[in-house]
Amino acid sequence: VPGPGVLPVVDTEKFGRISGAICFDMEFPSLIRQAGYAEADFFLEPAATWGPVGPMAFRVESWRAVENGFGWFRCTDGGVAAVLGPNHQTYYFRPTSVDEVITVQVPRFYHKPTLFVAGGWLFGRA
Repeated sequence: VPGPGVLPVVDTEKFGRISGAICFDMEFPSLIRQAGYAEADFFLEPAATWGPVGPMAFRVESWRAVENGFGWFRCTDGGVAAVLGPNHQTYYFRPTSVDEVITVQVPRFYHKPTLFVAGGWLFGRA
């Protein structure tokens, strides 16, 4: 069932601006770009991907972090769990199994302004 099409953004003292979306929402650049416009520092994505879809979804969705200048945490059951920085730095990457618990320590991310958010999306679909 489609939601309202508006991403939540929450200001926190410890982690900065946080936004998020679930699973397949990451496949829609115009939706995720809302987090870039809001200058989100960190983006959370719970997902359910498995088999060959997991690594493929990770590769495609990881570019949303670069395009929009935020750190990205992706947790999944049976796909690829990862933490990436806004420059595509990999802090954590692991194929996961169902019911696995992940603990990872990452730096405080800060939003990085990007040309994509400023209008780069006008020159083609990422």
